[in-house]
Amino acid sequence: MADEVYGLNSGDCDAVLKMIGKTPQPVTAFDTDDATRLVLAYTTAGATARSGTTLGKGTATMRYLAVSGTDRVLTATTDTADIDFYNLSTTAVAAAKYLMLLRFGDVLLANWEEC
Repeated sequence: MADEVYGLNSGDCDAVLKMIGKTPQPVTAFDTDDATRLVLAYTTAGATARSGTTLGKGTATMRYLAVSGTDRVLTATTDTADIDFYNLSTTAVAAAKYLMLLRFGDVLLANWEEC
């Protein structure tokens, strides 16, 4: 039924899901309607720890999940530009670690990082 209404098939959905993870979207102070977007990333130089109420800061590159048979593989995007994020934790994030970033208004916050 959904295929008839929206005109999408499973191949279209796979392509859309890949595009979502590949291309960083511009984030501005006015672009605050999507506070639940999650971004899979890989730290390039790590991130400093939060000190009191001042968030730590780091850089990362985006990743997406590629399909390999029945497995999912963490894969670098074609755009390797660094993205800035803020660290909520009182522990620094090391370089070369995977993390999930939560979009909150015009910033990306690290809400989970690999130990």
